[in-house]
Parts: sequence; C-alpha cells; structure tokens
Amino acid sequence: MKAIKFNLQYGDKQIKSLAELKEYGNIDMLLETLNNGMLERWLEAQGYTDLLNIIQEIDKNNSRKACDVLCKIFFEKDASIAQKAAAELFEFRADEIKNLQCLNDLKQQRDEIIRDYHEGYNSLLTSFRALQTDYAGLKAGMNVLYERYRELLKLDSEKFYETFKEYPLVMLAFIANEQLRNYINYFD
Repeated sequence: MKAIKFNLQYGDKQIKSLAELKEYGNIDMLLETLNNGMLERWLEAQGYTDLLNIIQEIDKNNSRKACDVLCKIFFEKDASIAQKAAAELFEFRADEIKNLQCLNDLKQQRDEIIRDYHEGYNSLLTSFRALQTDYAGLKAGMNVLYERYRELLKLDSEKFYETFKEYPLVMLAFIANEQLRNYINYFD
C-alpha cells in the first residue's frame, strides 16, 4: 500500500520537499519532528527511504548527537555551537514539559485528596444528624471528628455550631469529648 503524501508543518510553512526542508528547516524544527515521529512518517510518505533508514538509527534520547546527525544530513555541515545550544534548549524544554505534566498530576492528586477529606467531614456531620438520639454513636463520631478533622473543624466551627445548636445531644457529645472541649472558643 502506497503511503499518502503530506506536508511537514512548521510554524506557518508547509514543507513539501527535501529542498524546502533544507531551505526553511532549522534544528529546532528537526529535533521536534524527530522526537514526535513526524519526520520519519514524512520521509516515508515522500519516499526518502535512504534518509529514513539513517534517521531511524538516531538516538532520540541524546539531542546533541541527534543535532549533529541532522545537521550533517540536511545541512551538510557539522552542527555549530548555536545549533548545539539549540539542542540543549530543546532538551530543557522537553524536560520542562515533563515537569509541568508532573506538577499538573500532583495538583490533581492534591485536589482529589482535599475533596475526599471534605466529603468525609461532611459525611460525618450528616451522620451526627442521623444519630441525634444515639449518644454512644455520637461519642464515637466525636472521637473521629477530633482524630481526623480537627483542623477543618477550626475553620468550620461557626457553621458547625449554627448547624448543631438545635441538636442538644450532639452538642453534649461534643462538650463531653475532652479534646473537643478546647474548640469551644472557636464558636465565639
């Protein structure tokens, strides 16, 4: 099956031939298309099998060597200092993209942990309403409140008080818990 030819896109340029690649291409563009596989697909679609074989041998993990090989192939000269610096910059940008992705993943994990924490707190408060006549259950719940959610209780103390001031057994279980008793000043 014959490969469908396509243009190699770089910026606003549509590169259709090897001559155009040599004229308009630069090391940044070559390294980018090498690493994302577009250069190999383009060479194969254009029928440049000899070049494709050479390109496939390039170690994509070593941008400096890749820069040298690409410069010799397409520009017929050794990579200049500026081009080598561009290869280092390309490596730096690739690492930066990976770091940003890791940060984004960590942010999502953090947000999920916070959401789960708040859901657990709200679920516990909901259980207090359901247990409003079960003093033993409320006492156990107050221990959980102190052990897991005391910092959130400090932030939410006013709402907690407003929610449960009409539930005397809940407030009694709260005050009966020696550790939670210290949180009464947050209700002021």
